[in-house]
Amino acid sequence: MKHPRLLTFAFLIFTTSNVLALQALSLPTNPAPPGPPTIATVPGWTYRGCHTDHITDRTLTGKKWTGKLTPRHCAIICSGYRYFALESSNECYCGNTVAHASIPTPDHFCANVCSGNQQSVCGGINVLSLYESNKFASIASPSIRLVSSNSTINSSNPAPSKPPTPPAPPEVVRVPGWTYRGCWTDDPHDRTLTAKTRKGSITPEKCAQLCRGYTFFGLEYSNECYCGNSLSYGTTRVSENQCSRVCMGNFRWICGGSGTLSLYEVEQPETAVS
Repeated sequence: MKHPRLLTFAFLIFTTSNVLALQALSLPTNPAPPGPPTIATVPGWTYRGCHTDHITDRTLTGKKWTGKLTPRHCAIICSGYRYFALESSNECYCGNTVAHASIPTPDHFCANVCSGNQQSVCGGINVLSLYESNKFASIASPSIRLVSSNSTINSSNPAPSKPPTPPAPPEVVRVPGWTYRGCWTDDPHDRTLTAKTRKGSITPEKCAQLCRGYTFFGLEYSNECYCGNSLSYGTTRVSENQCSRVCMGNFRWICGGSGTLSLYEVEQPETAVS
């Protein structure tokens, strides 16, 4: 028979070791925050820059797929095509030619994270992250002019010896007669501004003209303009980085975000003192 003191000592050792193990498992971890999304490298394909796309005149017309997407997934879908492109985080397009109406834009306009990989870029609103198959690398593409945030390349001509100055990132624009009030939330089921709405090739100045006579106007999702005399009860002000979408009417300016408004309030005339 084992001595009672030995049994007690062994029990204490066993209990202590298990408590320490449980504490180690429950310790909070602080993983490093993920870095910003980047342009993915896809084996067998070459990135050709950010290009415009239009819903009535698609840049690539061979095949379309929508869903949980990554650049490599889109490349597999478009196997056998010359080009594939990603748009709005979850749209994949394939084709053998690029529409003439499509024009290159700086890379910072293609900034949506991929729905299937938060570390990769998958185009933007009405702009495509365009890739070309390396199988066609030896064939000239005179109809495509390629630009990025730090270089301009014409596929039919050699690259310039000195790249142009990169364009400035989009910014909040001052609208005469109005004061910018920041970035505010908007709910599609309970709009922040409800008096008037318009969608299209919007700029802050166009929205201001549309909302003349109202107290507020707001811009959302690159191409939406809202007017109103009061804000809905549920709206709140959020960080400016949540309003970072470029305006469809002018890529140099900001027009809200996804579910967020760039909000302006009309300037009240000063009352004369007699």
